[in-house]
Parts: sequence; structure tokens; C-alpha cells
Amino acid sequence: MLNIAAQLAACVAPESGLRALAARHEMRREAVMGTEFAHVVYRSRPAAGAVDRARETRRALHVYLEGDGRPWLRRHRTAADPTPREPLMLRLMALDPGPALYLGRPCYHGHHRDRGCEAALWTEARYSRRVVDSMRAALLRLAPADRPLVLLGHSGGGTLAVLIARELSSVRAVLTLGGNLDVADWVRRHGYTPLADSLDPARLPALRSELRQLHVVGADDDNIDPAAVARFAARQPAARFLKVPGQGHDCCWQALWPSLLETLDRLPDEG
Repeated sequence: MLNIAAQLAACVAPESGLRALAARHEMRREAVMGTEFAHVVYRSRPAAGAVDRARETRRALHVYLEGDGRPWLRRHRTAADPTPREPLMLRLMALDPGPALYLGRPCYHGHHRDRGCEAALWTEARYSRRVVDSMRAALLRLAPADRPLVLLGHSGGGTLAVLIARELSSVRAVLTLGGNLDVADWVRRHGYTPLADSLDPARLPALRSELRQLHVVGADDDNIDPAAVARFAARQPAARFLKVPGQGHDCCWQALWPSLLETLDRLPDEG
């Protein structure tokens, strides 16, 4: 009986944990359709004193993209629900004083049983054209086409930030934290099964020159090779690479987040 209760708790824990965290920070939860998938969205509470709505909607909207969550339970067994247990990007959004939203992936956040959802969408096809197109469509529903966007992603969320930025001219800047920007290299380094149905930022042309990029990685990251991030940034026309001493993959980005947002804002506009 105790084992069954533990299993049931594990099933409901991921999204309920995000809801609780969002509630503590007075974030609003909603769902929006992409192409064929629903996406859970958390919106940050408007900053104190932000009474001029017209002015507020002209400011760049920060879009937070989470990492891959938990695609696998073990090497040959996929997770039924890949929703992240530790939502780093939601925590970082809580520190952001500007307008911001957290955009979930297809089939995450309790939607893993939706029509069209299958384990491939959080394993080998996690960065696929279907995923990118649906997230792009969701963003177009969430913000007017002329609203400037800044995409911010951790780990696999950084992968998607770069891939989505290619598709949306309204994206003005991208910031990645420990971003998986060379998927093939990451697969080889860890001995993983190739993500055969996924796009790979390192195998695509450089992003447009007017798009500001800041690619940050911890010097002690044991998941993403800092050299791979540096190589990706070196190929881009308007990118800065930053390796943080003593920083790992997941922990402790909150202490650095305000200064990283300031660094991104100070990057020159090459356009």
C-alpha cells in the first residue's frame, strides 16, 4: 500500500510542484494551443507600479524555456511524464523584474496523455520540427507579431531557444545557460542514443546578425562541454561566450541571474 501511494505521489508531483512555486510568486497559469499541442504557460506578476499597460506591452517580453526534465526513468525505460522536478527557469523568472512568461513544451506539465503525445517527443524528437513549430505557434498566440521577444533557456531549453529564434523575426536576443548547442557532440560525449529526429543547432547556419546572443556555461558543468558552447558561439555573428568559474550545470544560477540579465541588456545591437 505504501509503495502504491509513493508511485501515485510521484505521478502528480512534477506539475503540482510547479503550480505551488508559481502560486508563491503570484504567477498566473494558463494553456495555449500551438500547432497540434497544448502548452502550459506561467505569466509573471506585473511589476509594482506598472500601470501603463500600453507602455508595458512595448517592452521586450522575456520567454523562459525549461530544460528537458526527466525523459527517461532509466536507460531503456522512458518516463510517462517528462515534466521537470526542479524548474530552474521558473525560479529564475521569479527574479526577473520585467514582463515575462514561462512556456512549456508539448506533452509536458500534465499533458502527456493528450492526443498526438508519444514518448518520442521527449526523447529522440525532443528538439524536432514538430516541437519547434508548436512552440513557435504558441508564442505567436501569446504575443503580437511586433512584440520584441527575448528567449532564455537552460540546457535543452537553450537548444529550443536557438531553434525558435531562427523562426521568429520578433526575437531580439537569446540567452542560454548550459545550453545543449551541439547535440551530436553531447550524444557522443555521454554515449547516449542519437536524437535521430531532432534538429541540431551546431549543424544549422548561423543566426541572423542583428540577433544578440549570450551563451553562458559553468566551468564545472558535467553535462554540457563548455568547449562545445564556445565553438557554437564563435560561429555566430553577434554572440558573446561566458564561462563561469566554479559553476555547474543546475545549481546556483539564481545568485548570478540579475547580473546576467544586465549583461544581456548591455550587449550591442548589431542591427
